[in-house]
Amino acid sequence: MLDAAILRDSASSSLYELRLARRWSAGAAAGAMADARRLIELSPRAPQGRLALARIYEARGSVEGARQLYVEALAVAPGNPEATAALARLPPAR
Repeated sequence: MLDAAILRDSASSSLYELRLARRWSAGAAAGAMADARRLIELSPRAPQGRLALARIYEARGSVEGARQLYVEALAVAPGNPEATAALARLPPAR
């Protein structure tokens, strides 16, 4: 159903955000990552896509990739509490 809606409205960031969450919950990391990247393209000034992609990177063990995305999220949304907390939680950069 979401796929069909996205085909009809491929510029809807809210549809991509919803599908991203569903894909990630279902364990479809590759699809969730693709949706997060599309969300970043559609809404470059919003932190949601970067935060979602950072969470996926972090869960998959890519700490440096996650760190970079959290930093980018703070660049577009200074003081974002999720990005701030995540950066404080991550181990120090190598």
